[in-house]
Amino acid sequence: MKRRGPLTVACLLSLVTAGLSLPATAASTVTATHFSANELLLKSEAATEAAGSVRVTGLETFSNGTTFSSVLDSSVHESTQIGKGSGQHELVLVIGSKVFIKGNESYYLNATGKENFKFANRWVLVNSSSSLYHYNQTGELLDSLAKSVFKLTNPKIEGVVKYYGHPAVKVSGRLPAASSAPGSPQTIFISTTAPYLPLGYNLRVASDDEALTAKAKFSMWGERVSVVAPTSFVTSS
Repeated sequence: MKRRGPLTVACLLSLVTAGLSLPATAASTVTATHFSANELLLKSEAATEAAGSVRVTGLETFSNGTTFSSVLDSSVHESTQIGKGSGQHELVLVIGSKVFIKGNESYYLNATGKENFKFANRWVLVNSSSSLYHYNQTGELLDSLAKSVFKLTNPKIEGVVKYYGHPAVKVSGRLPAASSAPGSPQTIFISTTAPYLPLGYNLRVASDDEALTAKAKFSMWGERVSVVAPTSFVTSS
């Protein structure tokens, strides 16, 4: 899930709508608790990239009680994300180096601070010089998604817990200085057995004027992501 505004994604939906599904693998005699926190994060990042694709289902809850939900289907070269909440609605397609966005008026006001009504509710091919391009093109494809989720400073293993019925190693740390929300506490839940895929994560972000919590859950590993570009669109300047 990508980070919007102060964080990602992008982030995020009712977490009960997508069940956890892990690819079948041979049982491992080495459980995740045998590794250090950094070793486990590296293994989980590598497993995410090796899977080829994943669905990320998430929910952001803001301090004023409003929410923003999203579903991201991410692969190496293509992704699609649907997000909605607080009057906003967005659909983002990434196909290689191209980014298409279809958002309503509230989406553009929140994303850019401007009332871009001429683009509202229309497919837009985003110019590569736009901040919306870089945010979505680098934030939703699998490689960058994996790198953003697993980079924690001073990570610590806090034991084995149940995460939606699955045993998981709980790893906690803080986002690094280079992230969009430096110092924010994040907890990642990782499968206890090989290939040590992530099951989900929780994140808390606080700023001078706003605070939010974000939760994301991973599912549908290795399933094909097929994205079709819109046949009719306008190009942003």
